[in-house]
Amino acid sequence: MNEVKSILAQAEDLLRQAAGTSGVQAAELREKAMALLEQVKAQTSVLQDQAVQKAKEAGAATEEFVKENPWKAVGMAAGLGLLLGAMLKGDDKMIAAEKDITPPALEKS
Repeated sequence: MNEVKSILAQAEDLLRQAAGTSGVQAAELREKAMALLEQVKAQTSVLQDQAVQKAKEAGAATEEFVKENPWKAVGMAAGLGLLLGAMLKGDDKMIAAEKDITPPALEKS
């Protein structure tokens, strides 16, 4: 990923230089920048393919786990649902505290 960032920085630099020049030199700089951008496109395509492959592998592993351990999977899903529900319910209390909402019974006269 650092290599992609480096190539993008080089392309940006070439395009800035091209903006300050004209004629043949500007055309050459733009051509070099376009070549660098093509390199980035190729590298990001490879990274995308690798990410897709890893996601497919993770999906296959998850599917295999669920098939081999259906009750564990159900329990994990239920536990995750409870955890998320508790977290979301806790957010309501935090929002009320942020708005400084005081219950009527506690208000001073």
